[in-house]
Amino acid sequence: MDTRSSLSLFDDPREAAITDYWSKSPTELSVILGTSLQDGFTSEEAQKRLRRFGPNSLYERPGGDPLTDFARQFKSPLVLVLVFAAVVAGVVGEVHDAIIIGIIVLASCFLRRQ
Repeated sequence: MDTRSSLSLFDDPREAAITDYWSKSPTELSVILGTSLQDGFTSEEAQKRLRRFGPNSLYERPGGDPLTDFARQFKSPLVLVLVFAAVVAGVVGEVHDAIIIGIIVLASCFLRRQ
């Protein structure tokens, strides 16, 4: 791994050199990241990292029109295959199967919207 690209994320080269955080003990990580297991970052360090990396939060997609969100579910190849299967089942006279597949497709689209 090229550490030059990683160095832009960290002030301390020791932080950029480690890429396998999951394999380190908490004590090792606290030394690498310059923190304390008991107290965490100092207020100054927390502010510095907040400015540098931004808040530790997940991005929420803005809510859209429910009908548009529902229609977007039909872009999925799996959903399109199921819709095609339902149409074929209906055409060949398997109306019961077509209805079941249709219910599964609709349930999938509504559940994915949640």
